[in-house]
Amino acid sequence: MTDPDLTISDFDHTENIFQSCCGGKTDKRLLVIITQVLVSIIILCFACAMMVVNTHDTGIYLSLITSVLSYWLGKNEMIK
Repeated sequence: MTDPDLTISDFDHTENIFQSCCGGKTDKRLLVIITQVLVSIIILCFACAMMVVNTHDTGIYLSLITSVLSYWLGKNEMIK
């Protein structure tokens, strides 16, 4: 069963393709999410390491951890 209102341009997602200077192609959305995950992991590792090294001033590092977690947990609300 096919929908007569759908055209081939409805399935054309070439605006999501990123071409690098070396000739490689990737999906822009995938590149963005991988970058966000990597930066979040780096921030979390840094904050945890600094809390282990410096046990007196942990406020700034707890706020970093809380910010990263609230960013990812808040994404669920943006989807709805």
